[in-house]
Amino acid sequence: MKEINTKLYFITDSTNYNEEEFLFRVEEGLKGGATLLQLREKDKTTREYILLAEKVHRITKKYTMFRLLLMTELMWHLAWMPKASM
Repeated sequence: MKEINTKLYFITDSTNYNEEEFLFRVEEGLKGGATLLQLREKDKTTREYILLAEKVHRITKKYTMFRLLLMTELMWHLAWMPKASM
């Protein structure tokens, strides 16, 4: 398994930006050297999150040494659920 480079870890929050500005900032972060991006959007519905994730993914595919971490509220709850409950 390849090691993930976490040299510059970029966590998103699109709250104060329209989509065009947010995607521009994502691209600029990648150009600036971010090696790991966490798409963390707590105020979006699952559908809104998936649509945004698809757009962010299209941008990140241009950067070969880059990893995209997606974290939805459902994933977050499952990650913290006790093993006995699963």
